[in-house]
Amino acid sequence: MMTTLKNTLLLFSFSVWLVSCVKDEGAPPIDNTPDACRLIGVNTKIDETTSFGVFDVDYDANGRISEAGLQTYEFTYDGSGRLTEATLPGSNLNPQVRFLFSYSGDLILEIKENWGEEPNVEERYVFTPVYGGDGFVDKLMRTGLGGDTELDYDFDANGNVLRWSDPTFQDYREFTFGADKGLFENLDHHLAFAYGIAIGQPFFHFNNTVLSGTDFTSDGQESSSHTFSELEFNVLDFQTLAGDPNGRTYQFEYYCF
Repeated sequence: MMTTLKNTLLLFSFSVWLVSCVKDEGAPPIDNTPDACRLIGVNTKIDETTSFGVFDVDYDANGRISEAGLQTYEFTYDGSGRLTEATLPGSNLNPQVRFLFSYSGDLILEIKENWGEEPNVEERYVFTPVYGGDGFVDKLMRTGLGGDTELDYDFDANGNVLRWSDPTFQDYREFTFGADKGLFENLDHHLAFAYGIAIGQPFFHFNNTVLSGTDFTSDGQESSSHTFSELEFNVLDFQTLAGDPNGRTYQFEYYCF
């Protein structure tokens, strides 16, 4: 009995000694990496001192975009969370506005605004997407001042917009995607324009990576193509900076959580 007790005490002492020799690693490090980000603004800068202003984006309680733009553009959704209508304050000029959509129905948005709009004009424009059986937006119908117009869309298998076209004016825009992150080139073609400069706001992909944008010049039936540079991303691969060949930069701001 005494021998058994001694052996037990020795084993216990040896076990305590082993435990006391194990290095205390302490508590595991806290991971402060956010799970998601929402775009809340884009600052388009001509140079270090000149800016077009911040393009603001607001969200509703369900995390869907409720308002966006240098002016206020309002969006409504169906029960599945897909955009059904977009309205904006009208003017006596036709606003240049384009809406693009991801596979899931989240909004990919480009807005071209008329800087010569007169205030206090009550005309409003309503945009209604027409969905195909695959969940993509096949067409976008616009009603309002200037009559009804239509935009058609083509997507790849991942829901990236490859092309939109205007069958009325035979204008189109094509997009090329890099193998790693986001858009790196777009081709713009205006058949109906004899001259003029069109200003394109950056493209936003509200699911994941933000797509960059640029300014382009249209001249007759020629197309313009730009490759984007100075691309920077945050820890979740959301784009934070993009530059275009004209020297402008787009700074993307997020709320991450």
